[in-house]
Amino acid sequence: GNRRWAKEHNLPTFEGHRRGYNVANKIAKHAHKMGIPILTYWAFSTENWLRIKEEVGYLMKLFE
Repeated sequence: GNRRWAKEHNLPTFEGHRRGYNVANKIAKHAHKMGIPILTYWAFSTENWLRIKEEVGYLMKLFE
C-alpha cells in the first residue's frame, strides 16, 4: 500500500514507506494510550524480498 500511495501522490517509494511508518507509529501510540496491549501489523510479505536491495534494506531499518 505504501508504494501505491507514493505513486498516486507523485512521491518516491521510500517517502511512501517513511510516511506509512509514521502513521503506524501514531496508531501504536494511540493504542497504547487506550490500553490496547497487543497490536499486529502486516508489513512485509515473502514477495517483498524480491524488491530492489535498497528498498528491502530501507524497510528493514524502519522495522528495527
